[in-house]
Amino acid sequence: MSRRSRNSRAWRYVWSGIRRDADARALVLASESDDWTFEHQQYSDSDSDAEYPAIVPAVPSAVPVTGESYCSCDSQTELSCNPRLRGYSHLRDCHCGEDDQDFDWVWDEGSRSSATLLSCENRKVSFHSEYSCGTAAIRGSKELSDGQHFWEIKMTSPVYGTDMMVGIGTCDVNLDKYRHTFCSLLGKDEDSWGLSYTGLLHHNGDKVSFSSRFGQGSIIGVHLDTWHGTLTFYKNRKCIGKPLFLTAPLHLAGLLTPY
Repeated sequence: MSRRSRNSRAWRYVWSGIRRDADARALVLASESDDWTFEHQQYSDSDSDAEYPAIVPAVPSAVPVTGESYCSCDSQTELSCNPRLRGYSHLRDCHCGEDDQDFDWVWDEGSRSSATLLSCENRKVSFHSEYSCGTAAIRGSKELSDGQHFWEIKMTSPVYGTDMMVGIGTCDVNLDKYRHTFCSLLGKDEDSWGLSYTGLLHHNGDKVSFSSRFGQGSIIGVHLDTWHGTLTFYKNRKCIGKPLFLTAPLHLAGLLTPY
């Protein structure tokens, strides 16, 4: 999984979000704004829609998204992070794997925005733990070489605000470029793809309606197939729509990293 190809560009898992004290397991990026702009639009709640029509800008929410939890272990974060108490997590009937001890990669301490806080042996990242003045992001610790790659990110805190995203990108993504601006960082250019908690898929400055929203307790899965150049998203271990075909520059990059 960590083998490097001859091309220096790399994909990494990515998660992006925008709220104070935003937490997550795996890849991440976050931003927060106190002013929200709402558009009166209708979005499908179906994750099986085959068509992804272009739409107007996303509708961020000042109210956390609820009712999307995979299992009933939302409150066990501290237990699962403490090795001495990990055995107690089974009492909460957790089915998401928070008590797993073997991981192929964690968050990269040397490749993150300043407004991030790592814990749980770098398996958990919190954004804007004190206050928010812009967008924060973090990369996974391993680059993805040729082959099949799958990973999951769990939202362990309320999800709302300008955006919270999960995705992939090359090493050219600048994590601090928007540290004083609230935005959807992943997918702002051709170097990354990002799935927003609002259900919009972002790439190269464009966005399309892709899935229903996700919130606290949701598990977002990502499958990267570099052999066929496809990217597939999952929510609570169910496939969301059809695989996405990566554009030539991203597919030929060979190595990617999670965000």
